[in-house]
Amino acid sequence: MKIGIDEKILRYITIFAVIALAVITTIGCTSAASTSSDTRTITDMAGTTSTIPVDVNRIGVSYPAMNQVIFMLGGADKIVATSSTVDTLPWLIKLYPQIKSIPQSLNTEVNMEELVKDNPDVVIMALSANTTTSKKIRDLGMPVVELNVSTPEQLKQAVSIVGDILGPDAKLKAKEFSDYYDSNIKLVSSKTADLPKDQKPKVLYTANNPLNTEGIGSIVTNWIELGGGVNVAAENGISGTFKDISMEDVVKWNPDIIVVRDAAQKPKIMEDPQWKEINAVKNGKVYVSPKDVYAWCVRSACASLMPVWSAKTFHPELFADVDMNQVVRDYCKKFYGYDPSDSEINDILNPTV
Repeated sequence: MKIGIDEKILRYITIFAVIALAVITTIGCTSAASTSSDTRTITDMAGTTSTIPVDVNRIGVSYPAMNQVIFMLGGADKIVATSSTVDTLPWLIKLYPQIKSIPQSLNTEVNMEELVKDNPDVVIMALSANTTTSKKIRDLGMPVVELNVSTPEQLKQAVSIVGDILGPDAKLKAKEFSDYYDSNIKLVSSKTADLPKDQKPKVLYTANNPLNTEGIGSIVTNWIELGGGVNVAAENGISGTFKDISMEDVVKWNPDIIVVRDAAQKPKIMEDPQWKEINAVKNGKVYVSPKDVYAWCVRSACASLMPVWSAKTFHPELFADVDMNQVVRDYCKKFYGYDPSDSEINDILNPTV
């Protein structure tokens, strides 16, 4: 039986359609397979690569400063486990009161049983934290991301990694933060970088107590130097963080300025007879580090403000045009979405707790 020309064409069209459908289906399946994965990888500051969900919704934070970073990047609602350090941060509680109800399973001694109940998608820890603890957490099947902040570049990297964890919007906010930090560094270094040493005040920073400090390799040394000062601890060979010193060291170094991390340390220094002959005490130049959601002087994103504050404090004549009240207001509006009152700004710049 002969097939007519029209019937032949119809058969070819049918065969072509079947083939085309098969190709489209195959491509579609391949595309779905490549995009349906619900995990991704992230590399932390220890160089460790971990597998985390594409959409991270539950975060554990044992690195106290990172509570501030996560809040700044808009991810506070994702924190499901943290440490008791949040109890000492009134501004974090003020701006995000929900933090008080989050389980505190990630203290120095991690409550592994509670952490399993908290079920975080990822746990953020300090790189210097107990490696045994991080291993135990990983052994429970929870990814651990370790961060280290000793320089502005490391702080920007840490904020960027947290932004990656939280998602695209947070990543953009992390870039804004990086640009902001760079602008503050540029502002102060343009006037302090070439100061001769004899014009740089000797600065002592106190951490856990009046005889505990930080030296070489600490972000503290960075903001002291950016601000046009000399960290007397670093200059005298003290290296690292939370290092104990003696009263004899303080007398020998005789700092011109003292910056304390915690407000309670200032009266201890001012009222102790052992300190009365120290230049900083005699001249009334003992200052409390500003503090909002976290203390500016250490390892949260608030540290981006510290170069400006230190420069204004160490060299007020060079930075007479800098209004710290406006600096604080702009920062809080930009990164916290909060417009503080004059009274609140004063509390930030002159903390009493």
